[in-house]
Amino acid sequence: MSDLQPMTPPVFDRVVKRCLAKEPDKRWQTAADLMEELKWVTEVGTQVGPSIQRTAPARSSWTVVGFMVLAALFTGISVWTLMRPPLSPPAPLKQLVIQLPS
Repeated sequence: MSDLQPMTPPVFDRVVKRCLAKEPDKRWQTAADLMEELKWVTEVGTQVGPSIQRTAPARSSWTVVGFMVLAALFTGISVWTLMRPPLSPPAPLKQLVIQLPS
């Protein structure tokens, strides 16, 4: 994330990496878990320590939060679509032939 947006705080790199983790156990298990993490980030700011100042304005952090929520929704919808059982094939057509007398 910081490669694309150099002004992005390092804490958002961690959030994005955890959202995109390959192993499901390393990702957040629910959207509520992700929301709690994002709330924590906004409450404590993007500081790593007391001497480091915030590097991005609050407006851009909300943009990142919005992006994260959209990414989580997209991922959830994709997983739900892939995990659905396949549709059953349609029933074969039947043909009825009536022969009329000549």
